[in-house]
Amino acid sequence: MVAPGFNAAIWKKSVEARFRDDYTERQEITGVQGGPIRTDNRFEIVLVPPDKGNEG
Repeated sequence: MVAPGFNAAIWKKSVEARFRDDYTERQEITGVQGGPIRTDNRFEIVLVPPDKGNEG
């Protein structure tokens, strides 16, 4: 690690890849007070009539 030309960034990536469970950085994202994140998924279906101006 003290040798000239040592690339710490490559070493770090190599260790993360070889020992994924122990050395990979993770982010934990939680909702209010550590609970689950609330999602609100809504969609709307709109029926569009065929274009009458395209007849000729």
